Amino acid sequence: MDNYSMLSNPSVWASMQNQPVMPPPPGQMPDFSNPERKAYQVYASACVCLPLMLFFGAMRLYVKFAIIKSWEWDDGI
Repeated sequence: MDNYSMLSNPSVWASMQNQPVMPPPPGQMPDFSNPERKAYQVYASACVCLPLMLFFGAMRLYVKFAIIKSWEWDDGI
């Protein structure tokens, strides 16, 4: 049986979906019912980076409009 006909068999696909691709690393146990969440890291970095980005963007606009008073092509990017 060649590879194409084996992969076109629905029972082969069903058996492949019920097993992991690789075993976990030594010393690790998979926990699919209660996985570790890392969303707090995304929220923390967003809470730090977003205000900094807005502050420095506002300072750049202030310098361009209030102090230098010139608008060039690179400001529209």
